Order: sequence, then structure tokens, then C-alpha cells
Amino acid sequence: HWYNDNALVDFSPFGGVDTIIGIPFTFKKEPDSLNTGNYYLEVVDSNNCITYDYTFVPFVESNKITIDPPSDSSACYNDEITLDPTVTGPHNRYQWTIAGINSFLETTPYLTIDAQESIQYEFMAYNSVTGCAQTREINLLTVPEIGLDLGNDTSILAEGSIYLLPKMNFNLKDNSLFYWAPNTYLSNYDELNPTFAAAEGELDSITYTLTVTTIISDQICFDYDDITIAIVPKNSSSFASAFTPNGDGINDDWVIHPALIGRVSVTIFNRWGQKVFESPTYDQPWNGVRNNKELPVGTYYYLIQFIGEKTPPIKGTVTIVR
Repeated sequence: HWYNDNALVDFSPFGGVDTIIGIPFTFKKEPDSLNTGNYYLEVVDSNNCITYDYTFVPFVESNKITIDPPSDSSACYNDEITLDPTVTGPHNRYQWTIAGINSFLETTPYLTIDAQESIQYEFMAYNSVTGCAQTREINLLTVPEIGLDLGNDTSILAEGSIYLLPKMNFNLKDNSLFYWAPNTYLSNYDELNPTFAAAEGELDSITYTLTVTTIISDQICFDYDDITIAIVPKNSSSFASAFTPNGDGINDDWVIHPALIGRVSVTIFNRWGQKVFESPTYDQPWNGVRNNKELPVGTYYYLIQFIGEKTPPIKGTVTIVR
């Protein structure tokens, strides 16, 4: 019987058990491959007497596997990156895992991932015939997400202005480029915080895309976001001057410019200055009712204030007609 580490060795194609016929007896084993280590021969006679001997199989240089890993890699957040180490020596299997975690990832000679975090991978190449294997650690440094956010779409009154205030996960003013497109109606298209202004009748709305390019950890990373700005005319066409809340389904509510809904608060007063209606966002239009009672025909006064903006409030009159 032949043993290695207390396990019966099968010297394929010869087998691990031989029968001795006659003395002296000579046999020769020519295995295709062996792991490095001690190999023990156990001989048992017909009287169940046992004797042992062993031999040491040294490491065979020709079976050596070497891995030349790529240098520690860095990537921008969410970039696709391929880790592709160079392997030499006889091998036929690969395995990728996360260092310190017994999590099986891939069995390919390379690993393609979307960079989400800094992480250390373990790459192993091995030979299932010889049992030889080699493992290397490969580090991936992922640049944190820029997280550019221009906020919600907004609106301004024509001939007013708005200061654009992008938000990011960290300060990128150093080694960074900013580009607004289109580059019209802005105080400066290549700064982080330009001012937008448009005259009456120039446009109804505009959508800007800000692209931020920066160098972090020797990586050129970028992020982008967009915002739409609606320009509300200052003339009376933005607000109905009258409405007829008579329940016929036509002109029953007081209508304002749709770009303002959700961005302004609306307050209505009667001729004596009493508040008859108030809405913080005007998501439900005024129907000429106060406390479940219809208000009388007449002229009312509105005050429209922009939420979180420096645009001056809008004042005017609206008439209920029945």
C-alpha cells in the first residue's frame, strides 16, 4: 500500500495496491504527477506482519506557478475595471475571492467589476493535476462617489435671477473643471455657482447639464446632473384674471402658470384684507370656496411667494364671476 498524509495514493494508471508474488520482488512506479511530500510504503505479508519504508518527493521546478499581479489599481466610482494578472507555469484552474472573506467570485483568469468600494481581492492559479498553486493579493482603490446634485427643477419670474447651488459629497474646487451646457443666460459657464437670468419673452424654460471633471488619486473622474428652470412671465397671462366657480366643469378653478405649482405659496384676500384662501404649494387650486361656503362675486387680491427663492413676490387681482 502507498500512502501520503495518511491517505491511500492511487498511482494512476497502476493503482495504489500491489500483490507481491515471489521473493525477491521488484516493482517500479511512474506516476504522471505527484504533490511534494513524503510517500510511505506499507508491506503486509500473509501472516499480517507489517513493515514500512518511505521516500520524499521534492518540489519540481517545472511545476512552479508564478503570478505577476497588476499594480494596485484605482478607479472612479462605478467605473468598470478589469483586473488581469499574468500567470506563468502549468496551471488549469483559477479562483477569485475577497481577501479575508470566503466568498467565491469567479473562475476566470481575469475579474471585471463595477468599482463601488475599495477592496482587496485574492487571486489563485492552480494545477488540479500536480496540486501546485499560487495566490496573490490585488488591491483596488475606489474613488468616493462625487454625488453631484443640482436639486429639484425650479422656476423664476422673468427678469429675475437665480443662483445655482450644486451639492456634492465633498469639496472639488481644487483640480476640478466645471462646464454648464448650454452656456447661455449664465454669468459664467465654467464655474461651479453661476447666476441664471432671462428677460421677459426670451424663453419659457431651459434645461442645464453640469459636468464636473476632477482628478482624485491620479484618476480623472466625472459626474453630471441636470436641472430645468421655468421662466414665468411677469404679465397677467401667467395668472387667470377671473374664473367662474359654478360647477359646470369649465373654468371652475383659479389657474396659475403650471411651472409655479409646488414652488410657490398662494394667499388670497378679500377687499377688506381678510384671508380667504391659503396654500403652501398650490397643489390644490382655489375654487372660490371658504370654509365650505361659496364666496361672493367680486374682486380678490392674491399674493404669490416663491418657496426658498429670492424672487420677489407677485401681487395682483382675480375676479369671481358666477
